[in-house]
Amino acid sequence: MKNLHKLGIAILMASSVPSFSNAEEQDVEARGEFRTTLSVTNSNPLDFGTIDFGANAGAVNIVMNPDTSTNTPTISDSSNYIHQNDASNGSVEIEGQVGSTVNIACTASATMTNANGDSIVISSVQITTPGGTAQSCSGIGNAISTFNLTSGVDTVTVGGSLNLTAAPAEGVYSSSNNNGVPIRISALYQ
Repeated sequence: MKNLHKLGIAILMASSVPSFSNAEEQDVEARGEFRTTLSVTNSNPLDFGTIDFGANAGAVNIVMNPDTSTNTPTISDSSNYIHQNDASNGSVEIEGQVGSTVNIACTASATMTNANGDSIVISSVQITTPGGTAQSCSGIGNAISTFNLTSGVDTVTVGGSLNLTAAPAEGVYSSSNNNGVPIRISALYQ
């Protein structure tokens, strides 16, 4: 009888063990996208060219439009400021995976200095993306334009304004000189 009692307990215990006949399995998909790292290369500096000014020169607004068809600045006081030659829009080449969408951001201003430390601020920086229209830059953290890379290496053009309150000190000005601040362009896959 003792053995029968042990057998009954063993059967009872075996029946209380959970059954795995209702267990299910599920596969988890794994994914990844691999694409060429974006690169931004300065292909042409924003160049206001050579501008002569007379003795009566005062406040002036000199604008280089980022439109690729414009290579002459607009000068608000053409009687005292005369553009001579060699102006060009700035441009950067953005290289990445063809067909990818790219967000562009840029700094809204820059500073050019001369050898004597005099400075001129470039304000109202704008860019034009391939097939787009001019967009005003508002800082690196703020994407202002989006476009699709069509050729793998696409060009974004850059323009800006010099809003001078008086005739500048003579000299060759550049954002690459001491205390100069360049225009910064940022590209990021969307």
